[in-house]
Amino acid sequence: MKIVLLIALSVIEMNCAKSGVDPTPVVPPAPVTNDMDFWLTKADQSVNLQKQTVVLGFGTTYNMYPNIEIDDTQTFQRVDGFGYTLTGGSAQVINSLAPAKKQELLQELFGAGSTSISISI
Repeated sequence: MKIVLLIALSVIEMNCAKSGVDPTPVVPPAPVTNDMDFWLTKADQSVNLQKQTVVLGFGTTYNMYPNIEIDDTQTFQRVDGFGYTLTGGSAQVINSLAPAKKQELLQELFGAGSTSISISI
């Protein structure tokens, strides 16, 4: 069995060499994992503050997307945080929700679970 297999492999390698095809097996790329979590809201309201499960693959291969290059050795300004506003009008709308919907929204905004954005004041 081993002899037949070796002969078959040799014939394949010779045929590949004659045709200019590289007989080296293709190694599949390593699986891509997420480096960050993100939530999405669409303008048409088809998605509202929904945690995404799509893998954001970051790598070194070239693409046509714009790149943001970060040089962590250079500082231009310090960022204390990013803004969030809960206005009186927003609080009034939240308070007018049904109790179950209000609890669900507050959990999404201020909770610490995997489906929450964990806003803190």
